[in-house]
Amino acid sequence: MTESIRLRTRRKTRSFCFTSGIVFLVFAAAGCSSAVGDGSGYLPEEMSVGAARDLARRQSSVILETSGLRFETTNGGPSVSECSDVEHGYRVTHSWKVFGPSREVLTQALEKLHRELPRRGWKVVRFEQAKSKARQMRLDVEDVKLHHTVTIEEDFVPQGPDVSRWEKAGRDGLFVYLDSPCYVDTAYKGEG
Repeated sequence: MTESIRLRTRRKTRSFCFTSGIVFLVFAAAGCSSAVGDGSGYLPEEMSVGAARDLARRQSSVILETSGLRFETTNGGPSVSECSDVEHGYRVTHSWKVFGPSREVLTQALEKLHRELPRRGWKVVRFEQAKSKARQMRLDVEDVKLHHTVTIEEDFVPQGPDVSRWEKAGRDGLFVYLDSPCYVDTAYKGEG
């Protein structure tokens, strides 16, 4: 019986060493900067471009649903761009804007996102005035599990005598910019 336990332990050790060796070789072949090309410190997950786009849409839906806003949004879909230093690597971005309600309602929605997103698995990275001329409020969050990052910023039409006709034609809203981590899809060749 002791011999049987020794054999099983040896097999498990060999299996672990073999698996660890493969992971090391993949990491070494890709290079450190390739494995963590997006600066995140983790290896890119394998995912088809279509699945990553769908996930970005779902993440954007979580943001909209959590905000409580039921108004008009821009219709742009997620876009794909290459991850530098990662073979067949890509990331998905999704930018959109919700507009229609008053500035007060939009500000309340941003504050609600700041409070509620952590309860849904998002970490607040920053909540402060943007470093832009307008100094409007900005919220940066990261999904702890899926590693998407999102910037949500008040996008209010400038007011005053020096505002151009083009600027006055805009609509107040919340601008949302979602960015995924790097993914790998062997079918991805670098075209968006």
